[in-house]
Amino acid sequence: MGLEETKSKYVWINGKYVPWADANIHICSHVIHYGSGVFEGIRCYKTPKGPAIFRQKEHTDRLFNSAKIYRMDIPFTKEQVNQAMVELIQKNGHEECYVRPIVYRGYKELGVNPFNCPVDIALITWYWGKYLGPEALEQGVDVMVSSWNRMAPNTFPAMAKTCANYMNSQLIKMEAIKYGFVEASRSTSTASCLRARGRTCSSSKTGSSTRRRCTRPSCPASPGLRLLPWPASWATPSSRR
Repeated sequence: MGLEETKSKYVWINGKYVPWADANIHICSHVIHYGSGVFEGIRCYKTPKGPAIFRQKEHTDRLFNSAKIYRMDIPFTKEQVNQAMVELIQKNGHEECYVRPIVYRGYKELGVNPFNCPVDIALITWYWGKYLGPEALEQGVDVMVSSWNRMAPNTFPAMAKTCANYMNSQLIKMEAIKYGFVEASRSTSTASCLRARGRTCSSSKTGSSTRRRCTRPSCPASPGLRLLPWPASWATPSSRR
C-alpha cells in the first residue's frame, strides 16, 4: 500500500498540527537540493495497555546526535519532541504506526553554506506494515552482497542518520531488485563489517568470524538492532561478543 492508502490526518511541523495534504515545503528548501536533513524511523506497537513507542528515548537521542554532527540546532528539546510524538499518535488515532521524525534545513538560501537556512522539524505518523513484507518472517528473503560499499567515515559521518546518506542505500536496494533479490548487504569501506538493515556480520583477519554490535564510526548500531543466528553452512569458526 502507498502513502495515500495509509496516510494520517495530521503532521506535526515546528510545533503545529498541519493537515496531511497541506504538509508541504518550498521547492527551493535547502534539504531538497543538498540532502541537508536527519531523521529516525520508529515503530509504535499495539499493546494491551495501548500504543507503545519502541525505544523512543534512544531514537530521539540519535536524532539529536545526528543533528549535532551536522551543526543543526533543533528548536525543541528532546522532551518536547518525545511528548509531541505521543500526542500526534493520539491525535491521529493510531493503535500502531510508524513514526518518522525529520529535522531539515528549510527555505531561505541555496548553496553549500547552510547556516542561514532555518532548521525545521516535523513528525509524521502512518501505518507501515512489515518492512520486507508479511511473508518475510516465515519464508525468509533472498539477499545478495551488493557491489556498493557503505561510505567511509572520513567521507560522510555514517554515525549520523541523514537524508543524504540514504542515496547509498538506494543504490544498494535498486541493485538488489534489478538482480531479482529482495534485499542486499553491504560491506564497510575496509570490508571488515557486512551490514544490512537490522543485521551485522563482522570478521577478523585470523579467519574467525565474530557476531557483535559493531562500534566502528562507519557502522553504528541501530536502536532496534538484534543479532541473527550465524548460518551453520558458513564453515568459518565463530565466536560471540
